[in-house]
Amino acid sequence: MANTSSQKGHLWKLANAFQELAGTVKSDNPHIKARQLAQACLLFQMSNFNFGFAFIFADIELISKVNYVQKAARENESIQALVERDIAQGSAKRTTSPSRNLIRLKRVIEMVGVIFEEILKNKGSDSLVDPITTAYDQVFSPYHGSTIKEAFAGVRELIPTRSSVLRLLNENENSIKEPLEKYAAASKIVAQYIKSVLLKSQSGAALLRLT
Repeated sequence: MANTSSQKGHLWKLANAFQELAGTVKSDNPHIKARQLAQACLLFQMSNFNFGFAFIFADIELISKVNYVQKAARENESIQALVERDIAQGSAKRTTSPSRNLIRLKRVIEMVGVIFEEILKNKGSDSLVDPITTAYDQVFSPYHGSTIKEAFAGVRELIPTRSSVLRLLNENENSIKEPLEKYAAASKIVAQYIKSVLLKSQSGAALLRLT
C-alpha cells in the first residue's frame, strides 16, 4: 500500500529536511547550520531510491563531499562562518576544501530539484532518463569535462523506470506529488542562500565558477 499523509516514506523525509533548512533561511536570523545541511544531503543517496548497484559510485562521491563539510564544520557553525573561515585561512580554492564541497552539494540540491520538477511535468512518462538528463545538463554539465560527460551518458541506460522506483518506495503518482513539490520549493531557497553566502566576497564568488 502506498504511503499516506500519516505513513510518510523517504520522499517526505527529504522534503521535510529541506523545508526545515528553508525555514531557518526565512527566519529572523537567516542561516543554515553546516552539519545540518550535510546530514540532509545524505538523504540523496541513490540507494535510498533503489537505483541499484550501478550507482554506488555516485553514493560514494556524495558521502565524500558530505564528510568533508561535516568534519570541517564546528559545532553549530553556520555555512557562512565555515566559508569565511575557509577563505581567511587561504584554503578555500583547494579541491577538497569545505567551501568547494559545499558548492558541489549545492549543485546536487539543485539537480534533484530539477529532476522532481521534470517528473511532475511529465506525469504520463514512465522514463526517468529525460528528467535526470535535463537536470544534469542544466546543473552539472557546464562544470564537467568530456570524460565525466561520457561516463554519465554510459549510465543513462541503467536508470530504472519511474514505476519500478515508485513501487520500491511504496509510493504512487498521487502520493509523490506533495513531497516533490515541497522539496522543489524548499531546495530553491536553500540553494539560493548558499549562493548568496558565497557572493558576499570576491573569493567566494570565484569559487562558484570552479568545478
